[in-house]
Amino acid sequence: MGGVCIAIFVLVHPLDEFTSEVMSGARAQIAPSFHFVGAALSLFGLMGVILSQAEGGRRLGLVGAIVAFFGMVWFAGLGLMSFAALPFIAAHAPQLITASGPFWNEPPNPVFLVGLACFVLGFVILGIALLRGAGLPRWSGLLVLAGAVLSTPPPVVVPLLVLTAGGVLLGAGLAWLGYGL
Repeated sequence: MGGVCIAIFVLVHPLDEFTSEVMSGARAQIAPSFHFVGAALSLFGLMGVILSQAEGGRRLGLVGAIVAFFGMVWFAGLGLMSFAALPFIAAHAPQLITASGPFWNEPPNPVFLVGLACFVLGFVILGIALLRGAGLPRWSGLLVLAGAVLSTPPPVVVPLLVLTAGGVLLGAGLAWLGYGL
């Protein structure tokens, strides 16, 4: 279900999110809610993947799943921020979150970058392990690997179509993994 919610999140995400009117309105509440719930549910699935890899003695898959778990905690935090903090900022200080504003253009805190690295590297490593035959649906590895890479660039840098495709691929890969468990 976590993967399904992540796919829904990117499919209903408002394309013009970087205007204060959209960010402070009800429309911007739906997609981030799916983001947060999808990430939270995916954490339960990743615990199952961790157990599966540990029981099977699959070290590469275990490392990937553990690192991806921490990356998914980061991703869940982004979802929480998106539906709790960003609408508040948009209503009271909209200049901060415009595409040219400091939210998107000032360097992030290094801890943010660690979370991003865990998200991407964890799913890349897990994807490789799955493609090599880690006891779970093999081709789900390609989906989580490609999805993590395509869905993480800042939306002011790449087209939203790329981010949407990445999120759908990641969600499909996670759903497939959950089914495989």
